[in-house]
Amino acid sequence: MTTKIPAELSSTPGIADSSNATAITIDSNEDVTVNNGTLTSSGANGVGNQGFHITDTGYSKTHKLFGDNSLHIQADSGQSILIKPNASEIARFTSDGLTFNGDTAAANALDDYEEGTFTPTVTSGITSVGYSAQTGYYTRIGNLVLFNLRVVTSSGNAQSSTFAVGNLPFNSAATQQPGGIAIRAYASSFSSSGSQAFIGPASNSISFFTLAGTAFAGTSIVDHDGFDLRIAGIYRA
Repeated sequence: MTTKIPAELSSTPGIADSSNATAITIDSNEDVTVNNGTLTSSGANGVGNQGFHITDTGYSKTHKLFGDNSLHIQADSGQSILIKPNASEIARFTSDGLTFNGDTAAANALDDYEEGTFTPTVTSGITSVGYSAQTGYYTRIGNLVLFNLRVVTSSGNAQSSTFAVGNLPFNSAATQQPGGIAIRAYASSFSSSGSQAFIGPASNSISFFTLAGTAFAGTSIVDHDGFDLRIAGIYRA
């Protein structure tokens, strides 16, 4: 092995050969081995010419980024990153998202999480709607959307079409069956009869129906230009 020391360090070299055991080895591939860990940027160990890698041969693995007895973070040959406390996998970051406890199935990967607000609107059953309140909040975990909203009207013209509240943050899945659920959590001056709310496939609206399954029309609302409606629901996006 040939070790070159920069001229500015020649008077105080940082590498000496007086130790009684091999601590650092630099091989012909320019890989550096420290005890049983390998630092490589040359393309050895099957990683290709892809930058800097650390391989811990004590785990008989390659492409590792960091490892010890309490936390083991490993980039494996499948281009994922593992988190392994005490060498037991609890999470894996893959190109499909985040998986848990050794599960690598793409369908089970968590690929989205977000929280936000939206502005609900009456999309059918009432025209020329005025509002005194429009608030909506949602949390999305993977393909599941949980939301709650409030709509308070101040004006509008009732129509015989199905009453619906729209502008949900995401469209429901096109293949969604039996559909998303929405619950009328509170209502004032809305209806003296029962109604049920439904989110159909490929839709961002909540449509209302009577308990008999027929359309609940805007003309069925007690005070179409002054009701307070609050809804909570869940659906698959």
